Amino acid sequence: MQDGQSTDEQLLEAHVARHDEAAFAELVRRHVNLVYGTALRILGDPPTAEEVTQNVFITLARKASSIGTGSGLAGWLHRAAILEARLRQCTDLRRRNREEHAAQLGTAMDTPSSTDPRPFEILDDALLELPEKDLLHRTGQKYETNKTAPFQMLDSARKAPLKVFLATRNLRSD
Repeated sequence: MQDGQSTDEQLLEAHVARHDEAAFAELVRRHVNLVYGTALRILGDPPTAEEVTQNVFITLARKASSIGTGSGLAGWLHRAAILEARLRQCTDLRRRNREEHAAQLGTAMDTPSSTDPRPFEILDDALLELPEKDLLHRTGQKYETNKTAPFQMLDSARKAPLKVFLATRNLRSD
């Protein structure tokens, strides 16, 4: 089949019937600028427009048999490029929103640096308010200060915001 004289419909049929790679390559050559230009106009970003263009032609390869004859391949590709570019915009927007939300949560849940003495002051004040039985543990007949209790409490205090965050989303932290 001479590609320069074949119609889009004939090339598409050759691709569907015989998996003719040359026919599909000719279709891509004929319409790549239309698809890329449409995607670039919508997205404004050349690398993203290239990805959308590739996705449109992958979709064409998969759905070639379902594209009706006489339906106008250029119109189908133009519509597919618009839909794929809009999908990409929505996907990118959702990703950016999730990243911003995660960054805000990360900022809210930041723990002070280990050189910051303030958490220990706060912890010491909180420990002073605890009943003695919670601060001490029994070993035989005498009571000793539980030397790991302050560190366990600090660890729990640092995990508390994460536990609240996970609980609000019906998740567990173990």
